[in-house]
Amino acid sequence: MNNELKKQIERCKLTDVDIQNLLRYINYDAKLLIQPPDLKPQWDKCAKIITKIGYQAIKPLSIELFEWLQDMNWPGALTIRSFLLTIPKDEFDQLYCTAFNIALERGDDDWAYNLKLLLKLRNSQS
Repeated sequence: MNNELKKQIERCKLTDVDIQNLLRYINYDAKLLIQPPDLKPQWDKCAKIITKIGYQAIKPLSIELFEWLQDMNWPGALTIRSFLLTIPKDEFDQLYCTAFNIALERGDDDWAYNLKLLLKLRNSQS
């Protein structure tokens, strides 16, 4: 499926019609758009598609989106960071705490640092 998924993502011009076609192709399983293995060059486009389909559609996968910030050099990381800043405050706070605790449990100092920067950005918006 990865080769065909890659083709579908490459073809997607980020229009509503293209995004709907892609979502139908993946049976509305948005998880397939979150850092698909072996498709790292497409992660930036996947991040843009995620922002276009919106938070409500991707809400069950929110923690996976926070995990995208483990390395801010990854394609799409800045797009996802901006997207995470649009999450309603109460939900953001809960998800942030969960993600930060996971980062600490894993001993992932880079991710914890990136999450702290995310929180700083969030607080500067208030």
